[in-house]
Amino acid sequence: MKKQTLKRILFFNVVSALIIVGTSTMNTIKAADDSSKTSLNVSKNKTVLRSLGKTGKINLAISDHLTKYQEATFDKFNSETKVSSKKLAKSKIYWSAFIKKINYLKNDQLEIYVTSEFRTLPEKDRQEIITRARVISLTCVDKFKGLTQNDYLEGLSSLIFCDGDYLGKTEYLNNSDIIWNKMPIEQKS
Repeated sequence: MKKQTLKRILFFNVVSALIIVGTSTMNTIKAADDSSKTSLNVSKNKTVLRSLGKTGKINLAISDHLTKYQEATFDKFNSETKVSSKKLAKSKIYWSAFIKKINYLKNDQLEIYVTSEFRTLPEKDRQEIITRARVISLTCVDKFKGLTQNDYLEGLSSLIFCDGDYLGKTEYLNNSDIIWNKMPIEQKS
């Protein structure tokens, strides 16, 4: 029963992320049409894409999506005059501010690198941030590998790192649960 509920929650998050990603991609394309610099970047990116393998292309797509979310986050942050650190930590809007990098590996595994502020967050917020990062990664992997609904529900196995410390990983054969390494989490820097 618990596993079915978790699968439903994960599926809902995936669908929500796909809708958000689709909307932001359309807005980005419109903005790109207005810029003359973009045509130079596109031809340069095509050259880079040809030289990359499938894993490299997936990592580039993940990086691009993460960058777009971070830019939107910082635009939102800069437009609000009174954003406390408490609000920043609690808000789902600012989740990408805690992610440094997401690296997709050939064995369908993710390495997620987080900021040092990530350690100070409550476990529930840490879980939410990692889930959102994993959903974005799934959408990028799907573009290149074509995932099934079961693949989406299973998710990708993930390892979480912060400043060279191993913070946690997804549970073996249950990628929706994260097992935190208590020692590095408690070492709040």
